[in-house]
Amino acid sequence: MKDMISDDVNVLEYKNDIELLRLYNTMLNFKSVLSFIWWSDKLSYYTFKDIPNVKRIISMHGCYENILEHPDIDPYFGANVQNMLDSANYIVYTAEKNKRILKECNLESNPKVSKIDNGFILDKYPKKDKSLLGINKDEFVFGLVARAIPEKGYEQAIEAINLVNKKVDKKAHLVLLGASDYINELKVKYPSEYIHFVDTFTEPLEWMGWEEIFDVGLLPTYFKSESLPTVIVEYLFLGKPVIATDIAEIKSMLINDEASAGITISLKDGKPNVEELKDAMLEIMTNNKMYNELKKNTKVFADRFDMDKCINEYRKLIDDIKDGDE
Repeated sequence: MKDMISDDVNVLEYKNDIELLRLYNTMLNFKSVLSFIWWSDKLSYYTFKDIPNVKRIISMHGCYENILEHPDIDPYFGANVQNMLDSANYIVYTAEKNKRILKECNLESNPKVSKIDNGFILDKYPKKDKSLLGINKDEFVFGLVARAIPEKGYEQAIEAINLVNKKVDKKAHLVLLGASDYINELKVKYPSEYIHFVDTFTEPLEWMGWEEIFDVGLLPTYFKSESLPTVIVEYLFLGKPVIATDIAEIKSMLINDEASAGITISLKDGKPNVEELKDAMLEIMTNNKMYNELKKNTKVFADRFDMDKCINEYRKLIDDIKDGDE
């Protein structure tokens, strides 16, 4: 990850010391501080709340909703979140579900709150090939890339591919990317020549090389902090139709009134509906007309996440804050 950071970015060392951050501010004269997760929002608040020349911008990505439902994640949350959000100069959210905390803090309609989509650039990545996994060129591949936790739907994807392969003569493959003890358990539990675990990575963006060999990208997630999943953006930029759960902002990332670049499925008892997932996988791999239409539409939906759009929105936001001080 460090190798992926631009040389234009000055990376500062931090050792759990707020005074060190304040010293950096004295040395470098920060104008704005953007934070992107509850813990960095909290750090920014405690560091700069008494330094009015530093403008604090909070960008929400889902963790607030998770902590609301599980307050034991951080015992400081309840006592601090209202003051933190009230004192921020601007608050950005990426998904409508992020507004839950804003509503609870009476900030939903505040003019300092706005929605900005994440931006993405399709950078160079190492190329991969189906043959590296023993998959023939003409065999259909579903794939899933995520942090390797149960809530991203790995086991449901496995259950679905096993059901799919009972219905077709030409078997489909499932490629699962991620590394954890949980993944190791799945390897033992579900041995199959059609399920491939990729859990070793040595190069930046290597996972995108594997995404390129997918015919369809999966994300059957039920992760509470889900907002605007970057992996779906990656699938779209690579021209891959998507099957994902209808939570957070996912449906709007794939479907509008005119077109769609994928299929969404529902949750059942809080987890992905495996029957729906199986049906969607069968339909997309056996209906060539549908598959090609979804694939064609991926570019339309990818354009929403153009990095220049995202950068310009943030620049405008920072300029507005600066102009408000003049």
